[in-house]
Amino acid sequence: MEFQLECDDSDALVLIDPGYFSDLDDDLLYSMDILLDPLGRSELIFDFPGEDWKTVWERETKPVLELSGAGKLFIKQFSEQQEKMGFEFVHGEDEEELAGRLHIPTGKLVAVSASELIQCLAYPGLEMETIFEMELPAGWYAVAWQDPGKIIYREITAENGM
Repeated sequence: MEFQLECDDSDALVLIDPGYFSDLDDDLLYSMDILLDPLGRSELIFDFPGEDWKTVWERETKPVLELSGAGKLFIKQFSEQQEKMGFEFVHGEDEEELAGRLHIPTGKLVAVSASELIQCLAYPGLEMETIFEMELPAGWYAVAWQDPGKIIYREITAENGM
């Protein structure tokens, strides 16, 4: 599946099953907001007066990174300013090494920008503009980012690694 994304270094692409939206409470959304500002260029730095931003960033982003590590979301940040860019979400072969894990318990995958996810979950009355939505068999998936602009996924079974 091909899709377009306007991306820059202050946002990220998130893949998540909507079943996990309820896990993203205000503290986790704040953690994700800080994750989007690795260089401390936003007003968030004023929430931590006198602290080194690198230290703050490492400490405050742990909850969202742990959520990602647990397979409840896949997040890809971009390290440089980019214009609208084309991406592919493609099924990978069993022999491809895919280090990330993503759990899709409801069988619905949503791709959304992190900033849109934060805003819409913080203000539930807003309608979320997703990048794409896809039905997949419920279960675990291996995922990986592959430059340029490709996300590879495949279902994990007992035969191929889970």
